[in-house]
Amino acid sequence: MKKRPTAVTIISILAMMVGVGGFVSHAGKFEPAHPAATIALCALSLAAVIAGIFMFRGRNWARWLWIVWMVFHVAISFLNTLSEVLVHAVMLALFSFLLFRPSASAYFQDAVAVSGQQI
Repeated sequence: MKKRPTAVTIISILAMMVGVGGFVSHAGKFEPAHPAATIALCALSLAAVIAGIFMFRGRNWARWLWIVWMVFHVAISFLNTLSEVLVHAVMLALFSFLLFRPSASAYFQDAVAVSGQQI
């Protein structure tokens, strides 16, 4: 397997940190009147953790999960301020660029070839 690109390592770690932080934050704000909202927010946070773990391991679907997660954040940013939309949009563009560069794509493809299947 090819060496993991530094950008993939950094984005994977960032995704895991954001996910864990989001989970702790949302779980700490649990409201008994709205348990479904807390569960949904915690599940979204766990999706970021899962994306980070499996991007680190070279799973192609995980980079797509991370991009979809970021698209969702851009979309919900429209409920807040324009500056939040812009920040999330720039982050989405940067992550997309870094995760789909030829070196990153080769890393994700090599993981599939080595394992013989994609989990």
